[in-house]
Amino acid sequence: MRIVALLAGLAALGAAPGPIRSAAVGHAVPAVSGSLTSGGTFDAGTIAGKVAVLNFWATWCPPCRAETPAMVAAYRRLHAPDVAFVGIDTTEAVPIVKTFLSAKGMPYATAIAGPGVYNAFDIAYIPTTIVVDARGVIRARWVGEITPAQLAGYVAD
Repeated sequence: MRIVALLAGLAALGAAPGPIRSAAVGHAVPAVSGSLTSGGTFDAGTIAGKVAVLNFWATWCPPCRAETPAMVAAYRRLHAPDVAFVGIDTTEAVPIVKTFLSAKGMPYATAIAGPGVYNAFDIAYIPTTIVVDARGVIRARWVGEITPAQLAGYVAD
């Protein structure tokens, strides 16, 4: 009876019980957007028709900072007209993120995205890397530091 009452209460609030799995492997990329640090907007159209590597991270996150050289190396190895890389940061201020990007030589686009984007992708921990195929379907998801070899395998698949 308590579960029924809880579910009814969640329904009244417009919330669905259980975790959102719309961003699970095999599902379409959620319709989200964020502001690119270089200007403009990141959304599903930014990566349409390309294999996309979405790396969720933050400047204050020690594993994210440790992963940065691997992401730069992976970009240099894998970037092509049909392969896009996008870093997606938390709600940090743009000047802080730009300073970090410049200091680390990060060559790919980075978006500043709020909690709605993280929730849509079901991001619980960072770094998290998601690989999306050219049709917009999530094909791989890795939580924690990723190596260039791992990422190359996901992109090739």
